[in-house]
Amino acid sequence: MRKSFSWCPRFTSTNIQTQPFGSLPFGGKAAVILLLAAWGLVSLVTGYSGIPYFLQLTRATIGFDPWIVLYGIQYVFPALEGAVLLILLLDYILAPTINRRHRIELATLIGLQITNWFAFVALQPTPITTPIRGGLPTGINVWSLTEFVILYLGVATESILGLYLIKRLLTGKAVLTKWTFLLVFTAFVTEFAQILFVGLFNLESSNASLQLTTLASYIVFEAAAYFSIRTFSTLRGGGGFELVLPRYLKISVIFYALVYAADGAWNSFLSSNLAFSFNPSKVALLVIQASFYVGLVGMCLFPPRISIGEKGEQAA
Repeated sequence: MRKSFSWCPRFTSTNIQTQPFGSLPFGGKAAVILLLAAWGLVSLVTGYSGIPYFLQLTRATIGFDPWIVLYGIQYVFPALEGAVLLILLLDYILAPTINRRHRIELATLIGLQITNWFAFVALQPTPITTPIRGGLPTGINVWSLTEFVILYLGVATESILGLYLIKRLLTGKAVLTKWTFLLVFTAFVTEFAQILFVGLFNLESSNASLQLTTLASYIVFEAAAYFSIRTFSTLRGGGGFELVLPRYLKISVIFYALVYAADGAWNSFLSSNLAFSFNPSKVALLVIQASFYVGLVGMCLFPPRISIGEKGEQAA
């Protein structure tokens, strides 16, 4: 088996002492901080903005309603995720050496995301549950049923990945192993299947913006899935190596970020009617969202070299 690839240099079976993101230049570290900070702020603001509506629903409901609880999870948990992510980021800036506290914070973040995913799919009106929830009994549509089977399969796959990461984090073991990349590959494949299934309608749409974002999603998920399975194949040889992002993945991520940033800016401009009125809160949210994509591009322009594998990651 080949021990090195052009996209994944310096394969070695010895321990590597590189800390996560430790080899990044100043621009790369700034990009990581900007990316995670924007991600955390968007999650916090988005979740917090929906909490008053959830409380209003709770007060208007007589007795226990599980669907209201699920809606609450959809609002409360993103706010909690954003808060935990910002705490984790601040903690890492103050103490860049990875310790057990960082692992617990990251495990908590992943656990919140898993719960949020299950709440999301539970709220989806499937062809089977629609009559139960008071909708019109339209019968089971094979096309719709297939769509939601793909959705549930994707969430199940991502949840298995999340539980695996939580176990590795809390037991102090290496996180970026061959099984991690195999699970990541499976998650990307299911995500790609979802986008492909829904995207068939988007590509037929006359909305050029919708077509372009769908195309960008196709490209980045396909590239990420290929990258993950190649990394898994390399790790099967044992040991660890220093991983860098290949050029095709960086290009696809930059294209994805530029397309979604432009689409988000244009939609925000139209919905906020910024040409005629100035809404500070929406402008601030737009700036935060734009910062996320700037950080994503920065990560590609100043990519990290991360030690992975059962042995290679132990130093982290």
